Amino acid sequence: MKLIKRQGVALSELVLTIAIIAVITAGGLFMYKSVLTSLSLNNEAELLHHYLKNAQSTAEIYSRDVRWEMLTSNYQIIDIEDNVVLKQRAMPKHIKVQGDSVEFNEQIRPKQGKTITLISGKKTRKITIDPSTGRIRLW
Repeated sequence: MKLIKRQGVALSELVLTIAIIAVITAGGLFMYKSVLTSLSLNNEAELLHHYLKNAQSTAEIYSRDVRWEMLTSNYQIIDIEDNVVLKQRAMPKHIKVQGDSVEFNEQIRPKQGKTITLISGKKTRKITIDPSTGRIRLW
């Protein structure tokens, strides 16, 4: 009996290898999207936190009433007395914001406590503003 040397790989081995790679890639893409959404939400929450602190500092430094407000697709800081937009930022489309406008006076305290919630899919981040101390916290 003569032995035949096999060269290359069988079609079934190639198909099996491609199938395994496809399953691993699909799982990796799902995890990548989840991580990317989480990072985007955290980044936007940090930026919003800094915008609120900036509005608070502006009210204190210039002894003016300043308001942070959320519009349809962006948020902005407004000098209430002159009705001038001081800063503005567009929100990513996949992040929703729940919360009312916040007004700061020269004592750096908002007129009332507020909670602003950022939502992206099932993930949320909250920013709270304490009316007694003026402290802005990111949760």
